[in-house]
Amino acid sequence: MRKLILLGCLSYFVIGLAHVVAGALLEPVMANYDLSYGAAGQWITNQFLGFLLGVLAAPAITSRIGRRSGLVLALGFLTAAEAIYSMLPPWDVILVAAPVAGFGFGMTEAVVGALILDVFSRGKASVMGWLEVAFGAGALAMPALAALLIRDGIWMMSFPVLTALAGISMLLWMTLSFGSADEAVAYAPRAAAPADASPDARATAAAARESDDPVAAPGLDGPAAVPAAGGSLAAAESGASAAGRGWLGYGRGAWPLLAVGMAFFFLYVGLEMVFANYLPSIMTNGSGVGDAEASAVLSLFWATMVAGRLLIGFATRAAGYRVYLLGSVVSTLAALVLLASAGTLTWTLVLVALAGFCMAGIFAVALIYVNERLPGMTDRTTSLLVACGGLGGAIFPKLGGWLFDLYGWQRLLQLTAVMGAVLLVLLLVLLAMRGRRTAEA
Repeated sequence: MRKLILLGCLSYFVIGLAHVVAGALLEPVMANYDLSYGAAGQWITNQFLGFLLGVLAAPAITSRIGRRSGLVLALGFLTAAEAIYSMLPPWDVILVAAPVAGFGFGMTEAVVGALILDVFSRGKASVMGWLEVAFGAGALAMPALAALLIRDGIWMMSFPVLTALAGISMLLWMTLSFGSADEAVAYAPRAAAPADASPDARATAAAARESDDPVAAPGLDGPAAVPAAGGSLAAAESGASAAGRGWLGYGRGAWPLLAVGMAFFFLYVGLEMVFANYLPSIMTNGSGVGDAEASAVLSLFWATMVAGRLLIGFATRAAGYRVYLLGSVVSTLAALVLLASAGTLTWTLVLVALAGFCMAGIFAVALIYVNERLPGMTDRTTSLLVACGGLGGAIFPKLGGWLFDLYGWQRLLQLTAVMGAVLLVLLLVLLAMRGRRTAEA
């Protein structure tokens, strides 16, 4: 089991590297290809379109070829795409390879997360926490590495490093044995609820399966299991207590809450991707620092993000999910508003660090919270929320690049502040729907 955890962490570390490589190298890539911010933003958009497809396709692919083969396929796609980047081909080839890379790290994230939740009957929340820390470490390491390589004039070597790590991960998934977990890694069929079981019985069975090792937090009505994007669809099918009673199995009373949750994730992931991917460019244009130093600032953002994730468990146990989410979103909005008018480099760095710390747990805790409001539909709800997040991550960087070209970095920061304000409004609406825990399904 230890080998499975370590390889899962290595895979998430590689995913973290792949998520932020575009932002870390945006300035030298633009200079090399003579691009505008809008054109460079298309690279980020294409990667997230591939990510969206990878997350959504993961359950269908692994149900047919197994998880091990699925991970080899996904990491093979990522390795191939990063190898293409390494050759610095024409820009059109980069744009074609980008969705392949996104598909690779999106599917890897989904399959590894589902596998961990499936294998560990106890301690799954702790293991998932280590995966998230590994992801953050990768997102922290890439900008730091890029800063060193940019300083030495060999920034393009970032791609071969990522190619090698992705290839090593692929080979390890292909060859390692995981003992008692080998069956789950190879192929993990799930027993569906009997066809003649009542909807309530199927919902109860699904909830029981999902409640192993819950992450409880005072201030909520009960425990919540940490869901994984791209998990088995069988649980959604067997746990869909509202099957046949509404669109996608949700009752009409559940859709307002689900729609607000989907809008929240669409906006939040878009905000995070705009801020993280354009932060080096904002620093270069706004604070006058060099490309290497600007990339290092992105490492500062991810360092505080990792620190915040290490404290999520303590914070949610102390305050509950509702208070945690409200405090995180309000603090993030305050940091973005102040950052748009920051006058000194020191003050800018402090606010960047604060933004990373406050944004650390919003995605994971909101995912748990919305799933609690819609019991018995964890896999389907998670898939919809993550898909909306991926869509936001694809659309908003393109919009941000266009805004950067036309109006400059200050307008882009103002856009993030407006997005933060709308995010707060959506959260308040979501929290006001507290009485819909049963989802009226």
